Amino acid sequence: MKIKITLIILLSVCMGLGSYAQLKHSKQTLYPEYKGLVMAGYQGWFRAEGDGSGAKRYAYGNENRTGIDMWPDVTEYEKTYDTPFKLANGQTAKFFSSYDKSTVDLHFKWMQQYGVDGVFMQRFFGNAKNHDKESLTILQNAFEAASKYERAIGVMYDLSGLSGANEDCSALIEDWKYLVDQLKVTNQPGKKT
Repeated sequence: MKIKITLIILLSVCMGLGSYAQLKHSKQTLYPEYKGLVMAGYQGWFRAEGDGSGAKRYAYGNENRTGIDMWPDVTEYEKTYDTPFKLANGQTAKFFSSYDKSTVDLHFKWMQQYGVDGVFMQRFFGNAKNHDKESLTILQNAFEAASKYERAIGVMYDLSGLSGANEDCSALIEDWKYLVDQLKVTNQPGKKT
């Protein structure tokens, strides 16, 4: 009797784990393929002092680290951040932060409005290797906005930070597992086919 109960419990656990594994990945998607879609790249690397990221790199509040080719119109952004630069009228120039959820939401809204079907989110090797909080926040915000605005989204890995010796790509496998298990990137909410 004890063996039968143990066997029943063991089978129940195995069946439960099998069912759980199937729940990780949605069997349906709004975009089953990328053929014929207009896709863009999305890095989301702009930061600003005071945006909550704590990042100093790419921060537009730092005169010594800022290089600007052209200044974007930021009137549609819900939140902008001061820079050390002045506009022609003497006002402080403002810039957006990719770390800000409202920024990512606006970008995906624009994609919907202007017929861009989706984006490939770039994950840099160094960010993936360290499960970088900033890049994960931006990625999570992008997946939420993609669901909200019915845009396609894919993750691509940039291996330029991979050293030539004594380092392999196993960190990418671990990163992908993290994205699937924690951020649920293969089972996002929103409209499905």
